[in-house]
Amino acid sequence: MIQSYGSDVLPYSFILCMYEAEDGTLIAGSDGQGIYEITADGKVTQYYKEAGLTSGSVMRMVPDEDGVWISAGSALYYRDAEGIREITLTESVGSILDILVIDDEVWLMKSSGLLIADREELLAGTASPRNLSTEYGLTGTLVANSWNWQDADGTLWLCTNNGISVIDTEEIPANEQEPRGAISKVTVDGVEMAVTDSISIPASATRITFELSVLSFTPGDKTVEYMLEGFEEEVSVASASSITAVSYTNLGGGDYVFRFTACNEDGVEGEEISITIHKEAHFWETAWFSALVFLAILAGVLLVILLVSQIRVRSMKKRQEELKLIIEQSLHTFANAIDAKDSDTNGHSVRVANYSREIARRMNFSVEEQEQISYMALLHDIGKIGIPDSILKKAGKLTPEEWEIVKSHPRIGGEILSEFTVIPDIADGAKYHHEHYDGNGYCEGRKGEEIPLKARIIAVADSFDAMCSARHYQSGNTLEYAREELLRCSGTQFDPDIVVYMVDMIDDGFVKKG
Repeated sequence: MIQSYGSDVLPYSFILCMYEAEDGTLIAGSDGQGIYEITADGKVTQYYKEAGLTSGSVMRMVPDEDGVWISAGSALYYRDAEGIREITLTESVGSILDILVIDDEVWLMKSSGLLIADREELLAGTASPRNLSTEYGLTGTLVANSWNWQDADGTLWLCTNNGISVIDTEEIPANEQEPRGAISKVTVDGVEMAVTDSISIPASATRITFELSVLSFTPGDKTVEYMLEGFEEEVSVASASSITAVSYTNLGGGDYVFRFTACNEDGVEGEEISITIHKEAHFWETAWFSALVFLAILAGVLLVILLVSQIRVRSMKKRQEELKLIIEQSLHTFANAIDAKDSDTNGHSVRVANYSREIARRMNFSVEEQEQISYMALLHDIGKIGIPDSILKKAGKLTPEEWEIVKSHPRIGGEILSEFTVIPDIADGAKYHHEHYDGNGYCEGRKGEEIPLKARIIAVADSFDAMCSARHYQSGNTLEYAREELLRCSGTQFDPDIVVYMVDMIDDGFVKKG
């Protein structure tokens, strides 16, 4: 024996591993008291908790070009010139039995298999290790307190509880085992439905949720691919650990197919799971309602034609005035029917039409354009006929789901007026009056001049009247308050050039509190 270092030199002499540094210093890992450095002259330095080791049992120490990898049971550390620091892993690895540094990768050997991570990502704490286990050909679980060997050809020889496994580190096979996906639960507005191949939901349903599961014991994080055909155009891909449920809100009436597939970490897909969803249509989504609207418009057009034929002998000016009166009265009738849906909005559509027309006049619109924007404003809330009375007249605060339904009225209004071409662009007022100048409105998130000019005018007039009108949930605000709100939201909610005209109308006394 040349030299011994026992309890007379080491505070705790149970040693599990060691290596010799380039300067001849002996580095020893103990079973409970951290690391000892023993110089050639017998000087001993201990590195434990104060040095950054939270675990004192050091099972392996493997030097690489810049430092040393240290396994302390289930914890992994790295020691370099800056000291000892713990390495964060993205998943629980269990006890690390051995460590190998192969090129730019660090191989961590644990009882259930191997983790392979990029060295730089591992040091940065951002690594997502690849997990190799029996699915990749291992004969069994790795054995603690054994030494594995990599030969000159790069082949890795591993000690397992079922013999020796040999891995070519240059060519790792893919995991061909298919994961199994499942849709474990379907809920509609919080009510659980039976999971079958086909599910029918009522027209009143606002939210449907699919709870997803990946049934697989293979290692590594799985991915899921899902899509609701008829609603989405592209397949969504997500980590199985990050998404457990998918929800869809405010689906229109019709048929949809929800498709779901699980994939293992090597991209092998499992069997696709699909469920057909049939949602009953609202009355305004049915063919008969569209036909009714079309017939009503057609009747109005025929009435206009009939009246024109009856007054041909009259002067052109008088004929035009009478036709305009018919259109205005018809549209006022529609506007009154819309406002009748909600007692709080009595007269709202007419006032918004008057304000919009005055703004257009001050902006030097032609007389014809002033009339057109007045007609558009009269029907800007026509989509509210599609909103249930239980929501429109609700006394308390709306739920998020109810608010999403209310926010759909511009889209419904645009659809109802989309075929009404007698008045050019009349659908724009209904479709875009809740878009914001900065793009934070709804339903399409348009901004700036992407929003039609007449819709921007109606948006200012509509918001002003809403602020000044009494509702069941609020009293009407003062003109001064509304004026300040218009200025405050100029450039964000409202077109700043249009706000100027509305403020002038307030200052001129054109408008009065509604």
